[in-house]
Amino acid sequence: MKKLPTVSELGGMRAILGYVGNLLIGVALVAAPFIINGGQSPFYPSKQFHPTVEIHDEPGVLPQDFIESDLKKLTFRQPTHIAVVDVSNSKVQNLEQEVQNYARTHATDVPWISWTDSERWADNVFVIAAAPNANYDERLEGQVAGYYYGSRLQISEEGREEVWGVTELKMIERDEVGRVLESAKVASDYIGAQLNPVRVCAQITLFFIFFIAASKWIRYYLGRGKRAMSGIQEAREAYSQAMAGRAAVSDYLRLIPAGDIYGIQVIARYKVLQRHYRRLDRAWKIIGNPIGLQWYGMRRGRLAEYVKVYSVQLRAMQQTVVNCAQLLTRRGTWQESWENEYELVQRDIAAVARIFSYVPKDHQSFSREALNWVNLKRAELDSTATKVLTGIMLPSDALRELSRLSTEAKKFAEEAVDKLFHGPLKRAHYKDFREYLTSYGQEFPKCAKDVLRFSSKPQFRVGAHGVYLVKFSDSPDDQQIFSNVSTTVRMTPHSPAASYVALRAEVPGPMSIYPPVRDISDAYFYAIAAPAVEDKSKVKKNRKCRLRLA
Repeated sequence: MKKLPTVSELGGMRAILGYVGNLLIGVALVAAPFIINGGQSPFYPSKQFHPTVEIHDEPGVLPQDFIESDLKKLTFRQPTHIAVVDVSNSKVQNLEQEVQNYARTHATDVPWISWTDSERWADNVFVIAAAPNANYDERLEGQVAGYYYGSRLQISEEGREEVWGVTELKMIERDEVGRVLESAKVASDYIGAQLNPVRVCAQITLFFIFFIAASKWIRYYLGRGKRAMSGIQEAREAYSQAMAGRAAVSDYLRLIPAGDIYGIQVIARYKVLQRHYRRLDRAWKIIGNPIGLQWYGMRRGRLAEYVKVYSVQLRAMQQTVVNCAQLLTRRGTWQESWENEYELVQRDIAAVARIFSYVPKDHQSFSREALNWVNLKRAELDSTATKVLTGIMLPSDALRELSRLSTEAKKFAEEAVDKLFHGPLKRAHYKDFREYLTSYGQEFPKCAKDVLRFSSKPQFRVGAHGVYLVKFSDSPDDQQIFSNVSTTVRMTPHSPAASYVALRAEVPGPMSIYPPVRDISDAYFYAIAAPAVEDKSKVKKNRKCRLRLA
């Protein structure tokens, strides 16, 4: 038998209580409808009204003070006035008529008879009546005790039978006090206990809302602890490498030409992130070496996410400084740094070609023109790469050429997409296109993923050395990892501190973030995929109809 972990192995009593407490929050959310209704079934109104009581005992067989105090302790679902009446007549032909006559001839705390109909009881009156001195006769069975309900007191036939069943039992036992108290107690469970369809639907909706909230909370809480445990090793590795390379980065910073616009950009990005060195030191001291359930602590989980993100970003930014210095000065492995920049533009041009892999028939001429443009730009890109690698062109000029080609590819793709959206569905296409671009990076609903027949959202993997763009191949066991998009000299949306520098930079052009053309390509296919699938289904349906007619 497996040995159970000790308290110390689980992280201590504080960690255990915190873990259990956060899980209980989810349980409390699920039980919220019952809690709101005072622990009672939420499908019925809660029992919250204490009754008002008056007792009229002509034979003098009831302890009035005792009965009154006990009856007032009961709770009803509706405002209720209990009137206990014992008549002294020995011959009773109609007990209800006898009690009504009593109400008309005696002073009562509240009117028992309805003002609008003298044959009906008042709205909220519950009358417990009996004739203790009546001679029992089988022909008059039911006239020695009776229960009468006002028009507003809702009670089912089952409830009436339950009340009468308790009464018969107590009458056999000749327990007058029990007859009054037990029947009133049973009646309190049934009066007002009517299912209201509107209330039931509202409570079911409320339950589902709280259930979803509880599910999301538990998933968030458990997921954050698991992410902290799984990602901390990568964070430690990235942090140790970042701290080890901190001194070396200073040497590379001095190598970057002060007048180069790309060098200025890289230095600015590094200075933005530099302040996080001390913060990471403090965060690691707080995190320490957690064990067991300590990973699920709110503060430790938040810090674990912080140190992972900024340790990776610092390490990636250090590599960016190295890439920039090596490329601009042609030192070390500068060819690899160039390849990292070159591949991004190569993918931009490929994304333009991808757009024209599926175009309407009336745009075939435009498609040929676009593919000629793609071939021309590929030739220019290859020419630039050859000039850089052979030393004919300076790396800084080559980076400007890459920026020009990337900008032209983006502009051409946007104009092409606008031209390709045609016909009555143009506005709907363009709306879907903008929707994809504005929500890029977020999870899409399942139905939206299903219609992405021609493309899928780019996948990024956070590693110890940066953020990598991953393209999955057709084989489920094989995948190709592209360049590290967070260590490029030219800023992409995944460059560390890119948004900070882009918002504060006064120099236009290369100082601003450029989105990859792949985004525009994916948005285009997202916009046209659903109508295309719908058109295919219509074609199949029409074909079946023609076959049946034939």
